[in-house]
Amino acid sequence: DEELKVAVDLVCKAGARINDAWDTRKKVELKDGAVDPVTDTDTANEHLITQALRQRFPGHDIIGEETSSSTGIRPTKLRDVPTWIIDPVDGTSNFVHSFPFTCVSIGLCVQGRPVVGAVFNPRTGELFCSQKGRGAFLDGQKIRTSSCTRLQDALAIQEYGYPRSEDALRRIHEASIQVLAAGLQGVRQMGSGVLAMCFV
Repeated sequence: DEELKVAVDLVCKAGARINDAWDTRKKVELKDGAVDPVTDTDTANEHLITQALRQRFPGHDIIGEETSSSTGIRPTKLRDVPTWIIDPVDGTSNFVHSFPFTCVSIGLCVQGRPVVGAVFNPRTGELFCSQKGRGAFLDGQKIRTSSCTRLQDALAIQEYGYPRSEDALRRIHEASIQVLAAGLQGVRQMGSGVLAMCFV
């Protein structure tokens, strides 16, 4: 319970910073190529969350998106110790362009398995949270994954990500064509992988 409360508190505090910066001119740098932006809000939010988690849970590991990108150190396997995984602004391109589909995401894994998650979209006020064994909630109301089992009844979300090679883009388009031709009702691209998963 303590871990979930801390995660919820921190995504809301970091989300408030996104709101504060929404109508301002963002300081933007590019990482990992020409289309993967990072802003000073990303960096400030990660610092805020990391410092709070280190103070509250000094024995836990912490993996932050911006720290991993700047150092080039990206763990391929989680250790057995409790590990926090942070995305301080998911959908940074949306944030830069004031498209209101962006969020703060914090998850906790124990022995490599997720046990707590909190996601907050400050532009809509939607707060998603979950805890192992207790299910998932949106603004305090229990939610569950879609019961849809037929492609013909489904709407899909896909993301381009940041690879921009012709081959990578062609594979994405070919996959979209295949499922649309098979009867899928539609494909959406919203620019936040975390929020996309929340809507499944």
